[in-house]
Amino acid sequence: AKTDTIKVDQYNKIADLYKEIDPDLTFSYAQKAIGISLKKECHFGLGTAYVNKGNASIILGNYEDALKFFKKAQAEFETALQKETHKKRIKSGLARAYASSGVVFSEQSDYTSSLKNYEKALKIYQEIKEQTGVSKTLNNIGILYKSQQKYPKALQYLKEAHKIQTILGEKNAPMTLTNIGVIYFETGEYQNAIEFYRKAQKGFEKNENKRGSALLNNYLGDYYKVQKNFILANEYYQKSLALYEEIQNKFGASLALYNIGLLLQE
Repeated sequence: AKTDTIKVDQYNKIADLYKEIDPDLTFSYAQKAIGISLKKECHFGLGTAYVNKGNASIILGNYEDALKFFKKAQAEFETALQKETHKKRIKSGLARAYASSGVVFSEQSDYTSSLKNYEKALKIYQEIKEQTGVSKTLNNIGILYKSQQKYPKALQYLKEAHKIQTILGEKNAPMTLTNIGVIYFETGEYQNAIEFYRKAQKGFEKNENKRGSALLNNYLGDYYKVQKNFILANEYYQKSLALYEEIQNKFGASLALYNIGLLLQE
Protein backbone atom coordinates (compact mmCIF):
# COMPACT_ATOMS: atom_id res chain seq x y z
CA ALA A 1 0.00 0.00 0.00
CA LYS A 2 2.85 2.36 0.82
CA THR A 3 4.48 1.69 -2.56
CA ASP A 4 1.19 2.42 -4.33
CA THR A 5 0.80 5.71 -2.43
CA ILE A 6 4.31 6.74 -3.45
CA LYS A 7 3.51 5.88 -7.10
CA VAL A 8 0.32 7.99 -6.98
CA ASP A 9 2.21 10.94 -5.48
CA GLN A 10 4.94 10.68 -8.13
CA TYR A 11 2.47 10.46 -11.02
CA ASN A 12 0.66 13.52 -9.68
CA LYS A 13 3.90 15.47 -9.27
CA ILE A 14 4.92 14.67 -12.85
CA ALA A 15 1.43 15.58 -14.08
CA ASP A 16 1.69 18.97 -12.36
CA LEU A 17 5.14 19.65 -13.83
CA TYR A 18 3.85 19.04 -17.37
CA LYS A 19 0.80 21.33 -17.20
CA GLU A 20 2.62 24.38 -18.63
CA ILE A 21 4.69 22.33 -21.10
CA ASP A 22 2.39 19.60 -22.42
CA PRO A 23 -1.17 19.47 -20.96
CA ASP A 24 -1.83 16.19 -22.77
CA LEU A 25 0.93 14.53 -20.73
CA THR A 26 -0.61 16.04 -17.59
CA PHE A 27 -3.82 14.17 -18.42
CA SER A 28 -1.88 10.97 -19.08
CA TYR A 29 0.03 10.98 -15.77
CA ALA A 30 -3.02 12.14 -13.79
CA GLN A 31 -4.96 9.19 -15.24
CA LYS A 32 -2.24 6.80 -14.05
CA ALA A 33 -2.64 8.28 -10.56
CA ILE A 34 -6.42 7.88 -10.78
CA GLY A 35 -6.12 4.22 -11.81
CA ILE A 36 -4.12 3.27 -8.71
CA SER A 37 -6.07 5.60 -6.38
CA LEU A 38 -9.42 4.02 -7.31
CA LYS A 39 -8.11 0.53 -6.58
CA LYS A 40 -6.63 1.56 -3.24
CA GLU A 41 -9.34 4.06 -2.21
CA CYS A 42 -6.75 6.83 -1.98
CA HIS A 43 -8.99 9.91 -1.87
CA PHE A 44 -6.12 12.38 -1.55
CA GLY A 45 -4.47 10.92 -4.65
CA LEU A 46 -7.75 11.12 -6.56
CA GLY A 47 -8.37 14.71 -5.50
CA THR A 48 -4.87 15.75 -6.56
CA ALA A 49 -5.23 13.99 -9.92
CA TYR A 50 -8.54 15.77 -10.57
CA VAL A 51 -6.92 19.11 -9.73
CA ASN A 52 -4.17 18.31 -12.24
CA LYS A 53 -6.73 17.45 -14.91
CA GLY A 54 -8.65 20.64 -14.11
CA ASN A 55 -5.56 22.81 -14.43
CA ALA A 56 -4.63 21.17 -17.74
CA SER A 57 -8.19 21.86 -18.92
CA ILE A 58 -7.75 25.56 -18.06
CA ILE A 59 -4.58 25.70 -20.18
CA LEU A 60 -6.47 24.07 -23.05
CA GLY A 61 -9.39 26.49 -22.66
CA ASN A 62 -11.89 23.77 -21.61
CA TYR A 63 -13.46 25.66 -18.70
CA GLU A 64 -16.56 23.50 -18.33
CA ASP A 65 -14.41 20.37 -17.96
CA ALA A 66 -12.09 22.19 -15.57
CA LEU A 67 -14.95 23.05 -13.19
CA LYS A 68 -16.17 19.44 -13.23
CA PHE A 69 -12.70 18.18 -12.31
CA PHE A 70 -12.34 20.73 -9.50
CA LYS A 71 -15.75 19.76 -8.06
CA LYS A 72 -14.69 16.11 -8.09
CA ALA A 73 -11.42 17.11 -6.42
CA GLN A 74 -13.24 19.02 -3.65
CA ALA A 75 -15.44 15.97 -2.94
CA GLU A 76 -12.42 13.64 -2.77
CA PHE A 77 -10.49 15.95 -0.44
CA GLU A 78 -13.53 16.29 1.85
CA THR A 79 -13.74 12.48 2.02
CA ALA A 80 -9.99 12.26 2.62
CA LEU A 81 -10.32 14.60 5.62
CA GLN A 82 -12.72 12.08 7.18
CA LYS A 83 -10.77 8.93 6.34
CA GLU A 84 -7.06 9.71 5.90
CA THR A 85 -4.19 11.14 7.96
CA HIS A 86 -1.87 14.04 6.93
CA LYS A 87 -4.68 16.58 7.34
CA LYS A 88 -2.52 19.57 6.44
CA ARG A 89 -1.69 18.37 2.93
CA ILE A 90 -5.33 17.36 2.37
CA LYS A 91 -6.50 20.83 3.40
CA SER A 92 -3.86 22.30 1.11
CA GLY A 93 -5.26 20.23 -1.78
CA LEU A 94 -8.79 21.36 -0.96
CA ALA A 95 -7.69 25.00 -0.91
CA ARG A 96 -5.99 24.50 -4.26
CA ALA A 97 -9.19 23.05 -5.74
CA TYR A 98 -11.18 26.09 -4.56
CA ALA A 99 -8.52 28.52 -5.82
CA SER A 100 -8.41 26.81 -9.22
CA SER A 101 -12.21 27.00 -9.47
CA GLY A 102 -11.85 30.70 -8.75
CA VAL A 103 -9.53 31.03 -11.74
CA VAL A 104 -12.11 29.42 -14.05
CA PHE A 105 -14.99 31.59 -12.81
CA SER A 106 -12.76 34.65 -13.22
CA GLU A 107 -12.01 33.69 -16.85
CA GLN A 108 -15.78 33.36 -17.38
CA SER A 109 -16.33 36.83 -15.84
CA ASP A 110 -18.39 35.31 -13.01
CA TYR A 111 -16.69 37.53 -10.43
CA THR A 112 -19.06 36.70 -7.55
CA SER A 113 -18.44 32.92 -7.79
CA SER A 114 -14.75 33.53 -8.34
CA LEU A 115 -14.37 35.67 -5.20
CA LYS A 116 -16.32 33.12 -3.11
CA ASN A 117 -13.94 30.34 -4.16
CA TYR A 118 -10.84 32.48 -3.62
CA GLU A 119 -12.03 33.47 -0.14
CA LYS A 120 -12.60 29.80 0.77
CA ALA A 121 -9.10 28.98 -0.45
CA LEU A 122 -7.53 31.93 1.37
CA LYS A 123 -9.22 30.97 4.67
CA ILE A 124 -7.86 27.40 4.46
CA TYR A 125 -4.35 28.51 3.45
CA GLN A 126 -4.24 30.98 6.36
CA GLU A 127 -5.54 28.29 8.75
CA ILE A 128 -2.74 25.86 7.82
CA LYS A 129 -0.20 28.73 7.56
CA GLU A 130 0.75 27.89 3.98
CA GLN A 131 2.22 31.22 2.93
CA THR A 132 2.80 30.23 -0.70
CA GLY A 133 -0.91 29.49 -1.07
CA VAL A 134 -1.80 32.70 0.76
CA SER A 135 0.32 34.79 -1.61
CA LYS A 136 -1.07 33.10 -4.73
CA THR A 137 -4.65 33.59 -3.59
CA LEU A 138 -4.06 37.23 -2.62
CA ASN A 139 -2.58 37.67 -6.09
CA ASN A 140 -5.64 36.11 -7.73
CA ILE A 141 -8.04 38.26 -5.70
CA GLY A 142 -6.02 41.28 -6.80
CA ILE A 143 -6.40 40.21 -10.44
CA LEU A 144 -10.13 39.78 -9.87
CA TYR A 145 -10.49 43.33 -8.58
CA LYS A 146 -8.35 44.54 -11.48
CA SER A 147 -10.78 42.88 -13.92
CA GLN A 148 -13.58 44.86 -12.26
CA GLN A 149 -11.49 48.05 -12.49
CA LYS A 150 -11.41 48.34 -8.70
CA TYR A 151 -7.79 49.45 -8.89
CA PRO A 152 -7.05 50.61 -5.30
CA LYS A 153 -8.29 47.26 -3.91
CA ALA A 154 -6.42 45.38 -6.62
CA LEU A 155 -3.14 47.12 -5.80
CA GLN A 156 -3.67 46.46 -2.09
CA TYR A 157 -4.00 42.70 -2.60
CA LEU A 158 -1.25 42.46 -5.22
CA LYS A 159 1.29 44.39 -3.15
CA GLU A 160 0.44 42.31 -0.08
CA ALA A 161 0.98 39.18 -2.18
CA HIS A 162 4.32 40.48 -3.47
CA LYS A 163 5.57 41.17 0.07
CA ILE A 164 5.06 37.51 0.97
CA GLN A 165 6.58 36.38 -2.34
CA THR A 166 9.70 38.47 -1.72
CA ILE A 167 10.14 36.94 1.76
CA LEU A 168 9.69 33.42 0.38
CA GLY A 169 11.75 34.03 -2.79
CA GLU A 170 8.77 32.81 -4.78
CA LYS A 171 8.98 31.95 -8.47
CA ASN A 172 5.50 33.37 -9.00
CA ALA A 173 6.61 36.91 -8.06
CA PRO A 174 7.06 38.05 -11.71
CA MET A 175 3.36 37.36 -12.35
CA THR A 176 2.41 39.69 -9.50
CA LEU A 177 4.81 42.35 -10.77
CA THR A 178 3.19 42.00 -14.20
CA ASN A 179 -0.27 42.55 -12.77
CA ILE A 180 0.83 45.60 -10.76
CA GLY A 181 2.30 46.96 -13.99
CA VAL A 182 -1.00 46.38 -15.79
CA ILE A 183 -2.91 48.43 -13.23
CA TYR A 184 -0.51 51.33 -13.65
CA PHE A 185 -0.84 50.96 -17.43
CA GLU A 186 -4.63 50.99 -17.29
CA THR A 187 -4.62 54.10 -15.07
CA GLY A 188 -2.28 55.89 -17.49
CA GLU A 189 0.82 55.75 -15.25
CA TYR A 190 3.00 54.45 -18.06
CA GLN A 191 6.38 55.05 -16.41
CA ASN A 192 5.38 52.96 -13.38
CA ALA A 193 3.93 50.34 -15.72
CA ILE A 194 7.11 49.80 -17.73
CA GLU A 195 9.22 49.72 -14.56
CA PHE A 196 7.15 46.84 -13.17
CA TYR A 197 7.10 45.07 -16.56
CA ARG A 198 10.90 45.21 -16.70
CA LYS A 199 11.18 43.82 -13.17
CA ALA A 200 8.83 41.02 -14.23
CA GLN A 201 10.95 40.32 -17.34
CA LYS A 202 14.05 39.87 -15.18
CA GLY A 203 12.12 37.55 -12.91
CA PHE A 204 10.97 35.35 -15.80
CA GLU A 205 14.56 35.19 -17.07
CA LYS A 206 15.56 33.63 -13.74
CA ASN A 207 12.50 31.38 -13.40
CA GLU A 208 11.01 30.26 -16.71
CA ASN A 209 7.22 30.41 -16.91
CA LYS A 210 5.96 30.23 -20.49
CA ARG A 211 2.40 31.17 -19.64
CA GLY A 212 3.54 34.12 -17.54
CA SER A 213 6.00 35.26 -20.20
CA ALA A 214 3.31 34.99 -22.88
CA LEU A 215 1.01 37.23 -20.86
CA LEU A 216 3.78 39.73 -20.11
CA ASN A 217 4.75 39.91 -23.80
CA ASN A 218 1.13 40.66 -24.64
CA TYR A 219 1.09 43.53 -22.12
CA LEU A 220 4.40 44.83 -23.46
CA GLY A 221 2.80 44.85 -26.90
CA ASP A 222 0.00 47.01 -25.47
CA TYR A 223 2.54 49.34 -23.87
CA TYR A 224 4.56 49.90 -27.07
CA LYS A 225 1.36 50.31 -29.08
CA VAL A 226 0.38 53.24 -26.84
CA GLN A 227 3.92 54.61 -27.28
CA LYS A 228 3.31 54.45 -31.09
CA ASN A 229 6.24 52.03 -31.48
CA PHE A 230 4.31 49.62 -33.70
CA ILE A 231 7.34 47.54 -34.69
CA LEU A 232 8.14 46.66 -31.07
CA ALA A 233 4.45 46.19 -30.28
CA ASN A 234 4.15 43.61 -33.09
CA GLU A 235 7.33 41.84 -31.95
CA TYR A 236 5.94 41.37 -28.45
CA TYR A 237 2.50 40.26 -29.67
CA GLN A 238 4.19 37.69 -31.95
CA LYS A 239 6.32 36.43 -29.03
CA SER A 240 3.16 36.13 -26.96
CA LEU A 241 1.37 34.19 -29.71
CA ALA A 242 4.28 31.78 -30.18
CA LEU A 243 4.44 31.00 -26.46
CA TYR A 244 0.68 30.51 -26.15
CA GLU A 245 0.67 28.16 -29.14
CA GLU A 246 3.62 26.25 -27.69
CA ILE A 247 1.69 25.51 -24.47
CA GLN A 248 -1.60 24.96 -26.39
CA ASN A 249 -3.37 27.82 -24.60
CA LYS A 250 -6.21 28.67 -26.99
CA PHE A 251 -7.59 31.54 -24.92
CA GLY A 252 -4.20 33.29 -24.81
CA ALA A 253 -3.46 32.61 -28.48
CA SER A 254 -6.80 34.12 -29.51
CA LEU A 255 -6.03 37.22 -27.43
CA ALA A 256 -2.61 37.64 -29.09
CA LEU A 257 -4.11 37.17 -32.58
CA TYR A 258 -6.83 39.72 -31.79
CA ASN A 259 -4.20 42.27 -30.71
CA ILE A 260 -2.10 41.65 -33.83
CA GLY A 261 -5.24 42.22 -35.92
CA LEU A 262 -5.95 45.51 -34.17
CA LEU A 263 -2.33 46.58 -34.62
CA LEU A 264 -2.51 45.95 -38.38
CA GLN A 265 -5.42 48.39 -38.57
CA GLU A 266 -3.25 51.24 -37.26
